[in-house]
Amino acid sequence: MHKHSARHILEHAQLKYSKQREQLIDTLSSVNIPMTIEQLEEAVRNSGVSMNLSTLYRILDAFEKHDIIEKTYSTNQTSHFYELKKHEHRHYMVCLKCKNIIPIESCPMDQIIRQIEKDTHFHVTHHQLELSGYCQQCQS
Repeated sequence: MHKHSARHILEHAQLKYSKQREQLIDTLSSVNIPMTIEQLEEAVRNSGVSMNLSTLYRILDAFEKHDIIEKTYSTNQTSHFYELKKHEHRHYMVCLKCKNIIPIESCPMDQIIRQIEKDTHFHVTHHQLELSGYCQQCQS
Protein backbone atom coordinates (compact mmCIF):
# COMPACT_ATOMS: atom_id res chain seq x y z
CA MET A 1 0.00 0.00 0.00
CA HIS A 2 1.38 3.41 -0.89
CA LYS A 3 1.65 5.92 1.88
CA HIS A 4 -1.73 7.54 1.39
CA SER A 5 -3.22 9.80 4.00
CA ALA A 6 -5.16 8.07 6.74
CA ARG A 7 -8.30 9.94 5.66
CA HIS A 8 -7.94 8.64 2.10
CA ILE A 9 -7.48 5.06 3.33
CA LEU A 10 -10.52 5.33 5.62
CA GLU A 11 -12.64 6.91 2.85
CA HIS A 12 -11.65 4.20 0.40
CA ALA A 13 -12.65 1.52 2.95
CA GLN A 14 -15.88 3.44 3.70
CA LEU A 15 -14.96 3.72 7.37
CA LYS A 16 -15.66 6.80 9.49
CA TYR A 17 -12.74 9.00 10.41
CA SER A 18 -11.55 9.10 14.01
CA LYS A 19 -8.36 10.39 15.57
CA GLN A 20 -7.65 6.86 16.88
CA ARG A 21 -8.04 5.28 13.43
CA GLU A 22 -5.87 7.98 11.88
CA GLN A 23 -3.14 7.49 14.48
CA LEU A 24 -3.17 3.72 14.04
CA ILE A 25 -2.78 4.04 10.25
CA ASP A 26 -0.04 6.65 10.70
CA THR A 27 1.78 4.38 13.16
CA LEU A 28 1.60 1.34 10.87
CA SER A 29 2.65 3.35 7.81
CA SER A 30 5.67 4.80 9.60
CA VAL A 31 7.29 1.40 10.21
CA ASN A 32 8.52 -1.20 7.75
CA ILE A 33 7.82 -4.22 9.94
CA PRO A 34 4.72 -5.80 11.46
CA MET A 35 3.91 -4.79 15.03
CA THR A 36 2.44 -6.71 17.95
CA ILE A 37 -0.60 -5.40 19.79
CA GLU A 38 1.70 -4.36 22.65
CA GLN A 39 3.95 -2.39 20.30
CA LEU A 40 0.94 -0.70 18.70
CA GLU A 41 -0.56 0.19 22.07
CA GLU A 42 2.73 1.74 23.20
CA ALA A 43 3.23 3.66 19.94
CA VAL A 44 -0.30 5.08 20.02
CA ARG A 45 0.05 6.00 23.71
CA ASN A 46 3.39 7.73 22.98
CA SER A 47 1.72 9.73 20.20
CA GLY A 48 -0.60 11.32 22.76
CA VAL A 49 -3.79 9.79 21.36
CA SER A 50 -5.98 8.18 24.00
CA MET A 51 -7.06 4.63 23.13
CA ASN A 52 -7.81 1.70 25.41
CA LEU A 53 -6.93 -1.86 24.47
CA SER A 54 -10.49 -2.90 23.59
CA THR A 55 -10.78 0.04 21.16
CA LEU A 56 -7.46 -0.91 19.61
CA TYR A 57 -8.66 -4.48 19.04
CA ARG A 58 -11.97 -3.24 17.56
CA ILE A 59 -10.19 -0.91 15.15
CA LEU A 60 -7.73 -3.62 14.11
CA ASP A 61 -10.63 -6.01 13.52
CA ALA A 62 -12.42 -3.43 11.33
CA PHE A 63 -9.19 -2.69 9.44
CA GLU A 64 -8.66 -6.40 8.79
CA LYS A 65 -12.23 -6.85 7.54
CA HIS A 66 -11.78 -3.89 5.17
CA ASP A 67 -8.39 -5.08 3.85
CA ILE A 68 -6.46 -2.16 5.33
CA ILE A 69 -4.18 -4.35 7.42
CA GLU A 70 -2.86 -7.86 7.35
CA LYS A 71 -2.82 -9.95 10.52
CA THR A 72 -0.06 -12.53 10.60
CA TYR A 73 0.38 -15.29 13.14
CA SER A 74 3.77 -16.32 14.40
CA THR A 75 4.61 -19.91 13.60
CA ASN A 76 4.09 -20.91 17.23
CA GLN A 77 0.62 -19.30 17.13
CA THR A 78 1.31 -17.29 20.30
CA SER A 79 1.66 -13.85 18.74
CA HIS A 80 -0.14 -11.82 16.12
CA PHE A 81 1.56 -9.20 14.03
CA TYR A 82 -0.20 -6.36 12.24
CA GLU A 83 0.94 -4.36 9.23
CA LEU A 84 -0.62 -2.27 6.50
CA LYS A 85 -1.66 -4.38 3.53
CA LYS A 86 0.87 -4.29 0.72
CA HIS A 87 0.68 -5.49 -2.86
CA GLU A 88 3.72 -7.71 -2.40
CA HIS A 89 4.05 -10.28 0.32
CA ARG A 90 6.90 -10.27 2.81
CA HIS A 91 8.62 -12.68 5.13
CA TYR A 92 10.38 -12.08 8.41
CA MET A 93 12.94 -13.39 10.85
CA VAL A 94 11.91 -13.16 14.51
CA CYS A 95 14.43 -13.07 17.35
CA LEU A 96 13.38 -15.48 20.09
CA LYS A 97 15.02 -13.37 22.80
CA CYS A 98 14.29 -9.70 22.06
CA LYS A 99 11.32 -10.36 19.71
CA ASN A 100 12.85 -8.06 17.12
CA ILE A 101 11.37 -8.58 13.64
CA ILE A 102 13.72 -8.40 10.66
CA PRO A 103 12.27 -8.36 7.13
CA ILE A 104 13.63 -10.73 4.49
CA GLU A 105 14.12 -8.58 1.41
CA SER A 106 13.17 -11.10 -1.26
CA CYS A 107 11.01 -14.20 -1.19
CA PRO A 108 13.19 -17.30 -1.21
CA MET A 109 10.10 -19.43 -1.88
CA ASP A 110 9.16 -18.10 -5.34
CA GLN A 111 11.46 -20.42 -7.28
CA ILE A 112 10.59 -23.42 -5.09
CA ILE A 113 6.86 -22.78 -5.53
CA ARG A 114 7.20 -22.54 -9.32
CA GLN A 115 8.93 -25.92 -9.35
CA ILE A 116 6.33 -27.48 -7.03
CA GLU A 117 3.51 -26.17 -9.23
CA LYS A 118 5.21 -27.54 -12.33
CA ASP A 119 5.85 -30.95 -10.74
CA THR A 120 2.47 -31.40 -9.06
CA HIS A 121 0.08 -29.25 -11.12
CA PHE A 122 -0.97 -27.72 -7.80
CA HIS A 123 -1.67 -23.98 -7.88
CA VAL A 124 -0.25 -22.30 -4.76
CA THR A 125 -2.21 -19.19 -3.77
CA HIS A 126 -0.55 -18.38 -0.47
CA HIS A 127 2.43 -19.30 1.63
CA GLN A 128 3.96 -18.15 4.89
CA LEU A 129 7.58 -18.28 5.92
CA GLU A 130 8.91 -17.21 9.28
CA LEU A 131 12.43 -17.86 10.47
CA SER A 132 13.04 -17.91 14.22
CA GLY A 133 16.40 -17.65 15.91
CA TYR A 134 18.65 -15.09 17.55
CA CYS A 135 19.59 -11.71 16.11
CA GLN A 136 23.21 -10.59 16.06
CA GLN A 137 22.78 -8.52 19.22
CA CYS A 138 21.23 -11.39 21.23
CA GLN A 139 23.90 -13.88 20.15
CA SER A 140 26.50 -11.96 22.18
